[in-house]
Amino acid sequence: MFLRFIPLCLLVACGGSTFPAVDAGIDQSVTTDLNARERIAMVPLVLLVLALGIYPKPMLDVITPTVTATMQHVGVSDPQPTVSAEGAR
Repeated sequence: MFLRFIPLCLLVACGGSTFPAVDAGIDQSVTTDLNARERIAMVPLVLLVLALGIYPKPMLDVITPTVTATMQHVGVSDPQPTVSAEGAR
């Protein structure tokens, strides 16, 4: 299912439309959504978003000290998670 979603996202993001009525009055040979330079610039950004969506730990490790310091400055503490006897295995 997920693999079918990726081509649809690329179709919409790279200039295609799934609705023919949207493109009815526009000459597609003259207008394009993204040129080659913009597509090349977008590829690393898309890969970074996907990578951080799948494995966010590197970004969380960077922001954790700042978040902890801010919470201490404000006077709020992060409670420790509690596990019930039923949840522990």
